[in-house]
Amino acid sequence: MASQTWSSILTDLGLIEQTRTPVRVRVHIYDLGENVSVLNGVGRVFGTGAFHAGVEVYGREWSFCPRPCGPSGTGVFSCFPKRNPAYVYRETLDMGWTSLSRNEVSVLVDNLAQEWHCMRYDLFRQNCCHFANEMCKRLGFDDLPSWVTSLAGAGATLDEAVGKGSLKNLVVGVGETGGGMVESTITTLVSPIALVSSACVLAVDSVFDLAMCCTTSNTRKGAY
Repeated sequence: MASQTWSSILTDLGLIEQTRTPVRVRVHIYDLGENVSVLNGVGRVFGTGAFHAGVEVYGREWSFCPRPCGPSGTGVFSCFPKRNPAYVYRETLDMGWTSLSRNEVSVLVDNLAQEWHCMRYDLFRQNCCHFANEMCKRLGFDDLPSWVTSLAGAGATLDEAVGKGSLKNLVVGVGETGGGMVESTITTLVSPIALVSSACVLAVDSVFDLAMCCTTSNTRKGAY
């Protein structure tokens, strides 16, 4: 009994590291809409696709959007795993186990929330998939498979070629027509060729995120 008491005291003082129970980390991948689901199936053959991604740890799924999800203007938000209603769930990537405690993950999310302000959202260079990749790296894992972000990378390259911001402004302009245009936007912009060679379809990601990210999720505060 005495040894247990001293062990507890020393642990509280930080002189003995508390035993940690590893927790599994998963990345949930979504298609941006029903029409895109079929095209993403084709795109995967070529190592690409138009996806939304969220990182699950300790029972919450974390992602990033272009609308303020808290008083600080962060774009970081959470929802129940595999339950983001703005997208069509496709598959889950099992990243492995992290030894970070619940409190340590909460601090990690707070840091990300400060860094990933909603105004920094960029369809091609800093979107939800880039956020998921960064969060996984901070949890101690390797980069996500290249097919998760390859379409955004192609869009960034094309955007640079036609003039930085020109392509992004074009597709965001299309997206700003509103959620009611989502299906027609997908139909117009997406083809097997466009899926592989350009990132115009990523405008749909903006449409869904603008409409849904803050109304279907919780901000980081109180999540843990």
